Amino acid sequence: FKLEVSSPGVDMPLVNPRQYTKHVNRTLSITTNDGESFKGKLVSCGDQKIEVDKFLETKKGKPIKTELITMNMEEINETKVLISFK
Repeated sequence: FKLEVSSPGVDMPLVNPRQYTKHVNRTLSITTNDGESFKGKLVSCGDQKIEVDKFLETKKGKPIKTELITMNMEEINETKVLISFK
């Protein structure tokens, strides 16, 4: 007997601004149109802008140095929510 539990769509990228509002204070993986990829915590979001606490350095998976940045939605190529099992 094998039981698998999953959440459909959990690995799908965010596409609408209203999806960002649901994920405030969660860790995101963001890829910009320039090809830069980084992880950070979503601080706030508006209609066309988001504020992310970008992880600059991590130690054992925890951020030790961050930088608050503001981005336009047009600069973002893909955003995914990173699931935490804590």
